[in-house]
Amino acid sequence: MSFEETEVIRRRAEAFLRNAERLIDENEWDLAVFNLEQYCQLILKYKLLIRTGSYPRTYSLRALIRALGQQTRKILELVENEKYLHYIARLEEAYITSRYLPYTYEEREVVDLYKFVVEVFKHYVESREDSALEQFRDYMGVAREVKDIVKRVDPNARVYVFGSVVRGRYTRP
Repeated sequence: MSFEETEVIRRRAEAFLRNAERLIDENEWDLAVFNLEQYCQLILKYKLLIRTGSYPRTYSLRALIRALGQQTRKILELVENEKYLHYIARLEEAYITSRYLPYTYEEREVVDLYKFVVEVFKHYVESREDSALEQFRDYMGVAREVKDIVKRVDPNARVYVFGSVVRGRYTRP
């Protein structure tokens, strides 16, 4: 999958989170929880894509967290910490419950899940280990810094930026 295609998944995940916030404001509890789960699922798949180039074809947040844990051990706390595991399990249940079962969520449940997602889950998922990817997003800024350093050594030097990142077709091995 190309860098550009991977970014679509990231943007879609962020849209689900924004949509969950809007749905909470509109008291649409069931759909808000579903959107929170979709955010978690897609952002985990995005992180797996940028780290490994693929992700397991599953909807299980626990399975996705464990797969990502092979790359980033710290994220495993989300399934090893009993309190966090309960939140992850509730979000997983929401995938089926909010779509197919006659179950309605209460405001307190939804607000609590939302707080977990934005205050805990995001902290584990958005780690500093992705700084290399961020540099790809800002490749021109990085190129300017390299150019400034090189020019100090050789004022006549030229710096060229080329490759798949420039074309928006970057893939991880």
